[in-house]
Amino acid sequence: MTMDRIFHFILFLFMTSLAVAAMEPKIVDVPQERVTGASASGPLTVAAWNLQWFPGQRSKEASAASELKQTKAIRKILRKEQPTIFFASEVRSLEELKKLNPGPASFACTQIPRTEEEGLGMYNQGLALVSRIPWEKVWALDFSGLPPGPDRPYRGILGAQFKLSDGKVLYLYGVHLKSNRGNAETVRMRRERAMDYLRWDWKRLGLDPQKDRILLVGDFNTSLNLALYQKEQTLRSLLKQGFVDATEGMPSHQRMTLPASKDGRYPPADFDQILLSPALAATMKKGKPWAAVVPVPSAASDHYLMKIEFP
Repeated sequence: MTMDRIFHFILFLFMTSLAVAAMEPKIVDVPQERVTGASASGPLTVAAWNLQWFPGQRSKEASAASELKQTKAIRKILRKEQPTIFFASEVRSLEELKKLNPGPASFACTQIPRTEEEGLGMYNQGLALVSRIPWEKVWALDFSGLPPGPDRPYRGILGAQFKLSDGKVLYLYGVHLKSNRGNAETVRMRRERAMDYLRWDWKRLGLDPQKDRILLVGDFNTSLNLALYQKEQTLRSLLKQGFVDATEGMPSHQRMTLPASKDGRYPPADFDQILLSPALAATMKKGKPWAAVVPVPSAASDHYLMKIEFP
């Protein structure tokens, strides 16, 4: 092989590696404030909640009065529920998250920039974590640098690793997948591709859902029960891998986490989900459903809270 051919071969390998890297999300640090002395007694409880543009319930800057009203409403619910680990979506920033003031806890909130095609400006719909037990690490998958296209996911995915009192490790992933605004085929592709990248992250970490305790929570913006989503694989692909829907067996009227819109345009929906890997599901000691839906006043959010308690 001549030197010229060697040079072009090396150049080809280099360009190929760049192309592959461009198709992978970035693993980014998450702004956080960690309290090492935080602790919690009793069962491990995990809650997940879309906080509807916290604070203020508006996609743009809200008034001080509306911010305070929502903050007080959410505080009241968190004081009652007392989750050990709380995942929230649609949170503006780490500093705003800390205003919930749930007591000694660690805080984290993503600040991943929006992609232009969302059409909602640069207001941050951050993914957030509040925990009364210390995490070992927190990270996020950032999709904003992926090549533009009809299947590029939005917002990112938040990951966290906890070492539990029994010495086992719990991996928690919190999501807020693409909404149903826009072309139905495109939004479905964006959600399904996000799950492909979730599995990519498991491979990166050497995780096996059959052996590792993995908990998926958040607003998936899709349903296992509504007819409109029967062909979508976002959730079904996970069930095929052995993941278990924590609300299985719950009556449909109790399962809805997003009430019908006041104008009647949108029916009630079960967009918020809690899914357990086979290894984590094996630790549960009682029959399903394992999760509960907690109705909340509209002053707190347009979504209801979901929670699960582990032995």
